[in-house]
Amino acid sequence: MSRSIQYLLSAVVLVGVVALLIVGLGKRKTREPREGNVLVVISPHQDYIQSEFFEAFKTWYRKQTGKTCSVRPKEISAGTQGQLRYIVELFDQQPNGIGIDIFWGGGVDPYVELKARNLLHTYKVPDNILKHIPATCAGQPTYDPAYQWYGAAISGFGIIYNKKYQQQAKLPVPETWEDLARPDLFGKVSMADPRKSGVAHTLCEIVIQAYGWEKGFEILTKMAGNCKMIVDASSRVPGDVSLGEVIYGPTIDFYAWARIAIDGAETIGFVLPKGLTVINPDAMGILKGAPNVDLAEAFLRFILSEDGQKLLILPKGAPGGPKERTIGRISVIPDLMKKYAKECVVPVNLADLKGGFEYDSAKASVRQGILNDLLGAILVDTHDDLARAWGAVAAGKIKGDNAARELGSVPISEGELMRLAGEKWQDERFRNAKISEWIKFAKAKYENVLSR
Repeated sequence: MSRSIQYLLSAVVLVGVVALLIVGLGKRKTREPREGNVLVVISPHQDYIQSEFFEAFKTWYRKQTGKTCSVRPKEISAGTQGQLRYIVELFDQQPNGIGIDIFWGGGVDPYVELKARNLLHTYKVPDNILKHIPATCAGQPTYDPAYQWYGAAISGFGIIYNKKYQQQAKLPVPETWEDLARPDLFGKVSMADPRKSGVAHTLCEIVIQAYGWEKGFEILTKMAGNCKMIVDASSRVPGDVSLGEVIYGPTIDFYAWARIAIDGAETIGFVLPKGLTVINPDAMGILKGAPNVDLAEAFLRFILSEDGQKLLILPKGAPGGPKERTIGRISVIPDLMKKYAKECVVPVNLADLKGGFEYDSAKASVRQGILNDLLGAILVDTHDDLARAWGAVAAGKIKGDNAARELGSVPISEGELMRLAGEKWQDERFRNAKISEWIKFAKAKYENVLSR
């Protein structure tokens, strides 16, 4: 090889090495913080809510500590119930920790279950934060007395409706859950699958506890029979109502208020059924064996601080409020909502909320999985059969109260369901056989009603 060619090859190699060094240096300047500064969060909250809080937390943390951090959401797009199952099943395989720091959102029931399984980390936030948060709201704990979970916001469950189409159809303004079971609402309701949505599960549990087992299931059956659709996510229900796909839907308050903020109160209404609903916390907790427990504790402090809570109650663009989209939730700090009363987008204050009945969170937590399977079998997986049978009853083609009562009958007593909710329901073969039995029961009763 000639000397000139050797020089040329050496120059090419040198240029390549320099280029790689430059690229490497550039990457080092822009790389993510090291793993120790990463918070891993699993949450059923919509992306825009997570994004607002995660970005604000990173800024808050840097101001508080002088350090940087990043937040990595754990992408499990299965709703509250699916995420809870994922957490529990992963802990079965990895009992000392699952590589996730925080579970955030989904109501209270999942956290009661996780606490009972000893899967939550105990952390008492500082007294200067805790003193501003009442221990209870409307008769429900706002945070765990043992400090294993905290309410990040307060939620009320009610009925959203489209005023324009409700008035055009000369239908009533809803006042109770039973109103959603009226025959003249056939095809005019939307609800979510309780197996996939924590909001939908809680709504069904509220109806059952408010009215009792048999009456509650009769109402839920007719309500599901009235549904034009049963959707996968509860966040879809307000959109269906807004578009006029349906007129009514059971939902959580902040989904409704967000819709009202877009469409206007003259178009969209929202009702909390008096004496028949629950006002409870939307909780968060640090998981056992959290890999970055100090950062997780800091995240809890941020969420419960004034800086974190302002993101819930202030409109988009307000100082201290969300940057991209209004969230509109009830703060766990009553004084904060008074302080920002003029700017606050939420029309109620935690201090003014009254509970309707004594909701049993412990019972709801114990039976969460089996109740979802029961609801799925007799209302969702057999919805076409249910809609045909209820549609015939609602149209007056099938006469008599007996048909309506048979339609709402349930294949298991509350006592028996509670008995099976423990270890028996962990037996996959037994569980699948029982679900199959319930589906057959539902199909048979709907067919029997149609054959009258």
